[in-house]
Amino acid sequence: MVALPISNGAEPAPKTSLTPCVLDDDPGQLEMIAEVIAHLGYEPIATADPEEALKLIRRGRCRLALVDVHMPGMDGYEFLDQALRSDPGVHIVLMTGDYTLDSALEAIRRGASDFLPKPLDRAHLKKTWMTSRRFTISGGACARSKSSC
Repeated sequence: MVALPISNGAEPAPKTSLTPCVLDDDPGQLEMIAEVIAHLGYEPIATADPEEALKLIRRGRCRLALVDVHMPGMDGYEFLDQALRSDPGVHIVLMTGDYTLDSALEAIRRGASDFLPKPLDRAHLKKTWMTSRRFTISGGACARSKSSC
């Protein structure tokens, strides 16, 4: 697990800040996603280990995760299922290089908040992050799951 610090003059995150988890087995993608989120004023926890990311979600440390679909050991769909079983209020965004309409619909049907094609476009990633962040902070993920968060 690698915690990347905020750098390059990023604004401090608001008091209602989330610690996002970034899960990807591609070191380049992992670093790029974490850097984009850090530039928005957040301190993401970047890891290539799905079990570590699940532990963070179970402990309540991460309320939002950006997760690659294709990873060795545990794919993104299995991660999504386990994360939502552990915490129905967690907000999961899946990402894949094999984006199809069917795969996007399957991800949303299973509870993903969004489904992004890779390679990720930085502008699209920023927009998705800001939307997901607002939804999660406002309690949208808790309201969606009808659980107390």
